[in-house]
Amino acid sequence: WGSYISGWHGGVIHQMEKFVAFTPVQVDTEGPKLYPRVIPAGSRIWAVAVTAPTEEVAGTISSLYIRQFLIQGILIFALIGVAVVIIYYEQRWTEGLRQEVERATIKLRKSEERYRSVVERSPDFIFMVDSQGLILAANTATARAFNMPAIGLKGRSLREFFAPEDADSILNQVHFVFTTNRNVEHKGQMTIRGRTFWLSSHLVPLYGEDGRTVERVLIFARDITDRHRMEEQMARTEKLASLGTLAAGVAHEINNPLGIMLGFCEMLMDRAPKDSKEYEMLRTIERQGLNCKRIVENLMTFARTPAKSGDYADLNQEVKNVLNLVQNTLLTKKVELETHLAPNLPRVRGDSGELQQVFLNLITNAVAAMPEGGKLTVTTRLNPRSGMVEATVADTGTGIPREYVDRIFDPFFTTKKQGEGTGLGLSVSHAIVDKYGGTIRFETRTARDAGGGPTGTTFYVTLPPEVPGTAAQPAQAAN
Repeated sequence: WGSYISGWHGGVIHQMEKFVAFTPVQVDTEGPKLYPRVIPAGSRIWAVAVTAPTEEVAGTISSLYIRQFLIQGILIFALIGVAVVIIYYEQRWTEGLRQEVERATIKLRKSEERYRSVVERSPDFIFMVDSQGLILAANTATARAFNMPAIGLKGRSLREFFAPEDADSILNQVHFVFTTNRNVEHKGQMTIRGRTFWLSSHLVPLYGEDGRTVERVLIFARDITDRHRMEEQMARTEKLASLGTLAAGVAHEINNPLGIMLGFCEMLMDRAPKDSKEYEMLRTIERQGLNCKRIVENLMTFARTPAKSGDYADLNQEVKNVLNLVQNTLLTKKVELETHLAPNLPRVRGDSGELQQVFLNLITNAVAAMPEGGKLTVTTRLNPRSGMVEATVADTGTGIPREYVDRIFDPFFTTKKQGEGTGLGLSVSHAIVDKYGGTIRFETRTARDAGGGPTGTTFYVTLPPEVPGTAAQPAQAAN
């Protein structure tokens, strides 16, 4: 192809530039054919020329370009419009999704804050542990019971806070939850950092992302110590009331023949030579008869009339009287005595003799719990929180085994050898203190609970103080 200058085209005469192009054409008997890719042998080939003014060719090409440009422009504008619409709706959808996510986030944050507030303010012990018994998180109540900030509990083992036996029990329950995927409930006594609690515990498995594998265990433990004491108190009160009714009748029936037996025993002792075998046998009879009389007198304590409003005593003085009485015994048993008696205490409700009996029983038991000697601490004070006068008797003895803790106030229950105790000392003491509107409780630690720490038992006796003007009003009922 190429171009040349011509003076005519299509009836138009003037000088013009023309475009010329050549193409081969095969000519045979059948007529002209387009030039094939492969030229057969013996074929005739003609060159056919096509001419046209360059202006026409340029116009045609220009119109084609314009048409193509318009079509492409329309397509581009259409694509841009579609893209704008898509972007617009996508932005609307994105904005709606963002707002929905934001609302859900705010709702979730509020829910988390409510949950955290409930957990943190809950009086129950709530904490999470892993399969090894390591603490992952804990609320404020747990931190307070463990005597450590909540943030410092993370990664610590339960064995650091619970008594060895209790820690083994909890870890066995945790292991059971991990292996069975089941909840566990437990109610019992636990020792945490030397303090004794009654806990109602629930162990709940927390699953991982697959919804089947237990990754953590959530432990809810409610402190039911006060409720347990109240239930024990109610049961003990009912038991003592029944025993008091029974004791009144039984003691009366036993006292009469017992008095006659002791009277005749004394007459026979006067007649028998003091160095004779018969005299020793009569002394044994008298000694055992007096022991029976003491038991009957203790039984009669349950049947005595309620305290009167005029019964008040000086607690410090009664404690001193008892300590003077047992001073020689303490020296013999190698027991060191330490006293902290608060001065100017108000008088307390109670009969002088009966209060002495209470503290004599407590001190006698404390000395018996220290067969190798030890330290006895007696303290009195005015409790600023309750307004009650409080006396404590603490020893460094062997402590009370856990299996006996619930029974020590039961009548006739004793751990002493036969003939060394009647089992009525603490039950009588409890009845006396309860009669005057007071309370008696104890805390104890055995070698098994202490984990190498100090052992011993502390009894707390609280009594209501005298209210000014109360003694002058005997008509008021004590109970």
